[in-house]
Amino acid sequence: MQKLKASPVLPPNPANPPTIAYTPLSLQQRVAMFHESMVEYNEVFALDDASINYERLIQSGCRFQNIMSSSLTIEQLNQRGVNTLDRFRTLGMDVFDLNELVWTQSLIRLFGQQAVRNSFIVTGQDVMAIFPGDACDALGVTITTALDLCKSTPLVAEAILRTGIANACAFDDVSIKTLVNTGMKSTNLNRAGLSITYLVNVMQASSDDLICLGYNKCSRGVQPCASLSVY
Repeated sequence: MQKLKASPVLPPNPANPPTIAYTPLSLQQRVAMFHESMVEYNEVFALDDASINYERLIQSGCRFQNIMSSSLTIEQLNQRGVNTLDRFRTLGMDVFDLNELVWTQSLIRLFGQQAVRNSFIVTGQDVMAIFPGDACDALGVTITTALDLCKSTPLVAEAILRTGIANACAFDDVSIKTLVNTGMKSTNLNRAGLSITYLVNVMQASSDDLICLGYNKCSRGVQPCASLSVY
């Protein structure tokens, strides 16, 4: 029996791009998307559905919150040309919007966890917008990840640490070096709920570490204890 040859896979032709099947927008969705934009309502109703894309939204001054109030999904926006994380940011999406878990999960499916995290979670203040919560879990943001973004920002680090301890976040992988790099001192750690006893007995802080964290000579005389159940 003669074997059939497989048909060659042709590369996409830029001169003849594939047709994208948009999910048609309802009148209510159009009104929501273009609310308080530079487009008049009568023009909104007359727009060709396929022309409502990223470029149109930017040119019209549409706001991200209005766009999402129209019940468009992240995937539908992606179909309409919002196909990079930079474009989502340009439309006005910010780190607070990641608290809408469905949006976060959709972004991760489209662009990957690391890319979404790098785009939205840059500083300790960014972390505070979603920490702790389902978005943090979806993005793989731990208390260590959060504190690593708080270099030389002790007050932000203190707030994250206090929140993490209050919510019983996993603390095992936090290192003394991470705490030192935040610039936190003994006052910050005490307010957050992390005791010197925990630092010495659990985190194995050295005398030099304690000096960096602002503990005085008397404080460094803490003796190890057999067990520790609280911070």
